[in-house]
Amino acid sequence: MRVASLILAVTFMSATVSLAQSPSTAPLPCEGSYNIIRVSEIKPGMMSTFMKAVEGHKAWYAAAGAPDKIIAMRVINRDSVTKVQSYSETTIVTSHQEPVTRSQPLPPEGDSYKAFVDLYKQSSTIKSEFRTCMPSK
Repeated sequence: MRVASLILAVTFMSATVSLAQSPSTAPLPCEGSYNIIRVSEIKPGMMSTFMKAVEGHKAWYAAAGAPDKIIAMRVINRDSVTKVQSYSETTIVTSHQEPVTRSQPLPPEGDSYKAFVDLYKQSSTIKSEFRTCMPSK
């Protein structure tokens, strides 16, 4: 009987410690908007396909009546010797600014959502992603 009580007590304590250490999945508070920054590697010859994905991405949020802003920023390469600049055909930085709270829920992800995601997958690989809080002022 004492062994069973001991096992039960240890099990309960382990579960309590485990729950206390679990990280929260709730969004962090933010005075402004959330911003997802991604650095993507563009597959050879696929920059125009990637830019079509960006346009589809923008269109999906606009059709949903969402205030999200999606921006693709071309990386500028600069030769260290000649100082000549050129746009990278292999690296791009994107920004997806989204509200902390939405006035209405987003619609289900249908065919038009899948279409722009497929274009992203065909044309690029995400190399790094940062989720930030962008101050409103």
